[in-house]
Amino acid sequence: MAAETAAVARRCEAFREAVEVAAADDSTPPPLLDLSGCGLTSVPAALFMLMRSTPVVRLSLAHNQIRAVPPRLQEWSNTLKCTAQVQRPRRDPLQPR
Repeated sequence: MAAETAAVARRCEAFREAVEVAAADDSTPPPLLDLSGCGLTSVPAALFMLMRSTPVVRLSLAHNQIRAVPPRLQEWSNTLKCTAQVQRPRRDPLQPR
């Protein structure tokens, strides 16, 4: 879990720096906050803390094990482009259908 937390923190900090660069250059598209493949089982609190001070327009949560989108993230859905891959529970091959 510590490795996942550290990965999210590093990616949030890199994203914050990219936002500052993009703000200086109007021709640069909004950066992507890429939290894909971080081994997340829920949306991290760091994302919500970041969103208070830094505009997040593009977000990727793909290749994680997030089962549900929290209501706080749904509130931003009108301004947020989110990429996620839904992980379905695997069926036990020994269980009858």
